[in-house]
Amino acid sequence: MRIESVPTPSSALAAADLGAVHHADAFQADLPPGVPADPDRLALAVFGDFPAWVRSLLRLRNALVRPLGLKCDVPATGRDLPAAPLRPGDAIRLFQVKARSESEIVFGAEDRHLDFRVTLRVLDKGGGTPAAVLVSTFVHFHNRLGRVYFALIRPFHVLVVRAALRRGLAALGA
Repeated sequence: MRIESVPTPSSALAAADLGAVHHADAFQADLPPGVPADPDRLALAVFGDFPAWVRSLLRLRNALVRPLGLKCDVPATGRDLPAAPLRPGDAIRLFQVKARSESEIVFGAEDRHLDFRVTLRVLDKGGGTPAAVLVSTFVHFHNRLGRVYFALIRPFHVLVVRAALRRGLAALGA
């Protein structure tokens, strides 16, 4: 399965309440045959069950940021997933639904060091070409701690997004 880095889209839904965006990235994958072009099912699959190594990273992250006063409630498992359709206020792990449209769901969280939004959008490629899924991340830093924190996690962020997309799409295609 090919997951490629693509230019960050301008998303009115994601940027509406974030303010200045200090980091943005986007990754796209074609939907495999048989995988529904349903943003709710895709979001639950992509964000609901991370690989074991990502769950371990989340536990380590929680332990390391606790002394800094950052949110330490990032669950390593996706227990108690909400039912589709996802609505504003529902949450998958730390990802609280902030807004949505028919083809896009915006998740986010706020903390004292940074705020972020993650969008999952189903793309209709047209012309009989299969649909694709696009996951974009937008980050707003509040202070130096936010910049340092994100600089440290950025390499892992890229690996985690790719792994979550790969695992979620594979699970839906199985």
